[in-house]
Amino acid sequence: MRPARILVVDNDLPTRRLLTAALTADGQSVVVAARSAEEALQALREPPPFDLLLTEVFMPAVSGIELVRRVRAADSRLPVLMLTSVQSDETVARAAEREAWTRQFSEGRVPEALPVVDVAAGTHAVFR
Repeated sequence: MRPARILVVDNDLPTRRLLTAALTADGQSVVVAARSAEEALQALREPPPFDLLLTEVFMPAVSGIELVRRVRAADSRLPVLMLTSVQSDETVARAAEREAWTRQFSEGRVPEALPVVDVAAGTHAVFR
């Protein structure tokens, strides 16, 4: 099976680095990191396609929620996992409206969501 291709979007450089290192440690994932929704949208337009979009919810300029709305308009099949250190019922509801998973994590730690990332990206990679 080919490595899953994951797009990580977070305006915080240490978080992007931490996620990238965690996701590539086993050699099963190829990660492209973007610091903004605008960079992510550009990366999504370039081949090869991604197997998973992993984005922070709260970012300046364009939020993760808005990024997912734009992504869904172009590709309704791409799995999306939204990460946040502040998860509320409203955040979960807004993500669910866009068919995205949400996971809360503590600042500076690899999120407990990584098993979900493996399942989502791996499943999409197999069936693409």
